Amino acid sequence: MTTTRTRRGNGFGSLINKGEGKPWLGRWVYQGQVYYKSTGEVDKKKALKVLERITRPYRDAREEDVIRNLQNRLIQLQECKTKSKLQLDDIWSEFAKKLKNDDVEAGTAKNYENAVNQLAAWMKSKVRFARDITTSLAEAYLDDLYKTVGANTYNQRLVLFKRIWKALAEEFQLCNDVWERFKKKKPVKSTRRTLSNNELAKILNTAGTPDLKLLLEIGIYTGLRISDCSLLKWSEVDFENKVLKVRPIKTRKHMDGPIEIPIHPTLLKALEDTPHTGEYVSEANACGYKSGRVGEQVIELFKKCGIETSKKVDGKTKLLCGFHSLRHTFVSMAVNAGLSPLLVQRIVGHSSIDMTTAYFHDNMNTMREGIEKLPAIA
Repeated sequence: MTTTRTRRGNGFGSLINKGEGKPWLGRWVYQGQVYYKSTGEVDKKKALKVLERITRPYRDAREEDVIRNLQNRLIQLQECKTKSKLQLDDIWSEFAKKLKNDDVEAGTAKNYENAVNQLAAWMKSKVRFARDITTSLAEAYLDDLYKTVGANTYNQRLVLFKRIWKALAEEFQLCNDVWERFKKKKPVKSTRRTLSNNELAKILNTAGTPDLKLLLEIGIYTGLRISDCSLLKWSEVDFENKVLKVRPIKTRKHMDGPIEIPIHPTLLKALEDTPHTGEYVSEANACGYKSGRVGEQVIELFKKCGIETSKKVDGKTKLLCGFHSLRHTFVSMAVNAGLSPLLVQRIVGHSSIDMTTAYFHDNMNTMREGIEKLPAIA
């Protein structure tokens, strides 16, 4: 028996001579499998034509595989090329993927998105891709930013940009040092003020919806931040013991357990009168916070009540009064009510006692009255 290979390189296969006067046997390989089939032809030329016809489907399939592999590889190369040139408008979406397993609540993520989109809008007239942002461009942007926002907002955004560039540097060929050379600005003393009882009463009476009023009552009587007030769950309300058991979003990673806040009678009645329609005490407030709208509603309400919420100082907008002012107000009211700094610190979750005692400068009259009540020792 002899083997005759046909037209080297054409992929037809081989002809095997089984003896004089016997039909040629066709042999070919496809995907590692060896196939044999008689051509039925004694004449070699006719046998070659039969072999070509028999193997054509296998050759076509192999060509389709090759083409498909090439197409997939081309797509991969295009994706790689696109990723290496990350569009400015795609910075947030790519960074957001890194946040999926991170403990970042919805309101914070929305603030991140707004900050990144503002950066992208500013850079568009200067560069096309994220990797083209140089240190000098970053410096120019930060200079412009500091003209319109305070030190706290500036610092938050600088930290965010450093975090983004670090997370995406390898995948998108970003220079990790673009933002690293810049330092935080020294924050000025907070200008947010506390609210008087008359102002609080006016705010509650003017609140347009029961949900907004409930949000304000939670803030006034607990000192919780807007995120915790908006996302308060029924599972955190202990009606039997009249206590809220809350793990504040901002500090929960560092807490061993929830903080317990006694429920004020006014807030208790408001909670008892609120229908249980879902997981959250107010589904509307939870939805509004996740969309970033609830904070704006509070500011609009304050303005409607004649409360100045912000002012321009040296070309920058200074926030004077917002939802966080309810937290300041709660601490001041608690101090005036005679609660010790340690108890107030425990309720509001301040990281240090210094943050709590800072509120005592507004309560000199209370302290003076207390001192005057000390007995005179003769």
